Amino acid sequence: MDQSNPQSFNIFENPMIFRVFPPVDPKNNRNNFLLLHGWTGNESSMSVFLKALPKNHYSVSPRGLFQISSESYGWLNISDYPTPNFSDFYTSVDILMEKFESLLKKMDIPTMDKWNVIGFSQGAAVASVLAVRYPDYFKKICLLSGFIPENPPKIESQLSNLEIFISHGINDDKVPFKQAVKSEKFFLSIGASVVFCQEEQNHKIGATCSINLKKFLNSELSALQKRESAQ
Repeated sequence: MDQSNPQSFNIFENPMIFRVFPPVDPKNNRNNFLLLHGWTGNESSMSVFLKALPKNHYSVSPRGLFQISSESYGWLNISDYPTPNFSDFYTSVDILMEKFESLLKKMDIPTMDKWNVIGFSQGAAVASVLAVRYPDYFKKICLLSGFIPENPPKIESQLSNLEIFISHGINDDKVPFKQAVKSEKFFLSIGASVVFCQEEQNHKIGATCSINLKKFLNSELSALQKRESAQ
């Protein structure tokens, strides 16, 4: 049981574990979130972002498929894939989506509304692949201190339905800031709208971008800090 949210619980969908944070009133739920941790995280790591989310939502946080240690997981072994391509994530992403959809059916969670995604670090790379591979399933994609994998596929149609929030510290010593600019350029090129936030931070999200993330998720930041083209 997660101590920060006594209502949360784990569900096993072989081979994945999901931490589920249910809404107070499921009947009036409209905003649902998939939370993707980074390298060395787990299904509890992303609970720190719950305060930024709109009220009355389902949040689902899966545990990464690659085990690093007893409590640490990732989505792709960085030793085997130091500079991963888009396609390197396909196996993990497809398993994630298969088990995620199974979870929604098992819990009878409505799927008529698109889900939103928040990914941190390597989880942001997974979120980017999800956005491109399953564009009809998601609406808002939040990429925090992350990167866009190499060699993305050619997109035949513009994905103007996607809303992207990118947050990155200019002093990030784990994922260079240029990766955030690269992500912005890619998503603008495929027709998505992009909100970009940068701070004097290292590999984490700071106070200003945390506020902007909350505004973005509550549909209060559709125009602020939106850049029409990548620098």
